[in-house]
Amino acid sequence: MSELNESSWSLLAQSYRGQCGQDLCVETSYFGAFAVVGGGGKLICSAGDVTRMTHLRSTAKPFQLLPFMLDHMDERIFDSGQTVDFADIAILMSSHYGEAIHTDRVERLLSEAKLSKTDLLCGVHLPFDYATRKVLLASKKPAEVTHSNCSGKHTGMLMVCQKNHWPLASYLEVSHPLQQKIMQLLLLVANAEPAQLGIGIDGCNVPTFILPLENIALAYAELAHPSQRLSKNPELGQALEKLFVAGSSHPEMIGGGNSFDTVLMQALPQKIFVKSGADGILTMAIAKSVKYPQGLGVAIKIADGDFSKKIRPMVAIAILQKLEILPLELKELPETLKTWISCPVRSLNGQDAGNFSVII
Repeated sequence: MSELNESSWSLLAQSYRGQCGQDLCVETSYFGAFAVVGGGGKLICSAGDVTRMTHLRSTAKPFQLLPFMLDHMDERIFDSGQTVDFADIAILMSSHYGEAIHTDRVERLLSEAKLSKTDLLCGVHLPFDYATRKVLLASKKPAEVTHSNCSGKHTGMLMVCQKNHWPLASYLEVSHPLQQKIMQLLLLVANAEPAQLGIGIDGCNVPTFILPLENIALAYAELAHPSQRLSKNPELGQALEKLFVAGSSHPEMIGGGNSFDTVLMQALPQKIFVKSGADGILTMAIAKSVKYPQGLGVAIKIADGDFSKKIRPMVAIAILQKLEILPLELKELPETLKTWISCPVRSLNGQDAGNFSVII
């Protein structure tokens, strides 16, 4: 019941509508927590209780791909002569929007690996991309399993099982060798103890993991720039570096459409890896720089799940401004980010009715 204690959350944003006398009237308040962690695990800044147990959801995807990388499957040459490239690696850790560039790549990898769509146990949903969904609905054709935003992750998991001769049909089970390997690697990268790891079932049916928020941020700091702590395992460090390069250089594969993850990575090319997850989590791995020579990891959790998908982007941009990675002045921000941080409240007729503000 302690997880319901509101004192563990901080006020991160508010929306205003109308005025009460001379003052703007607060309509809604958004609570949450965030942690910014530097190299070596140092907490740079935070809000709320960073020790609270937090579901990784899709922010676990880079680490769920580590067995693939450590098996050197990124170096695989298929029978056709085709190889695995960085765009392929990106789609395997994506929450893609189901556009043709996504489904075509997933289907090609399945075909090259001699796997079938029926092997994917992630479930089916309509594409997230509006234009793609509209065309599909107009065609009267059903959505396919490759439209699932998690189909890339599941394809990568199946390829690892195939290489290691592990059973395909049971790859979702917590006891499966693949899932056990993923948990072992996640704990290592996040510098967490087994007793700190919670396990649930994600929306796409695979195990989902629960860790203290600061450990999630630490894992993303390692993704940005593997620390001395991992020096005894150089292959793991190299795998993390490749994952960062793949994701940050192919943002169109990680999300797609107008997803915030894709837009922010495009605004800061190859300087940041961004990954959102369901129910209010967003993570960022920030490349090393003069100011931050060991890189940074950021983990944000919005208490109510951020179903509008407006609050995480505003908080993320505000944190990047606080860290002096993005300019403070709205006019100096990249054009593509301005609509995410300056988010007006409007009526159905398009009339300005209020606005949001971030409080960190």
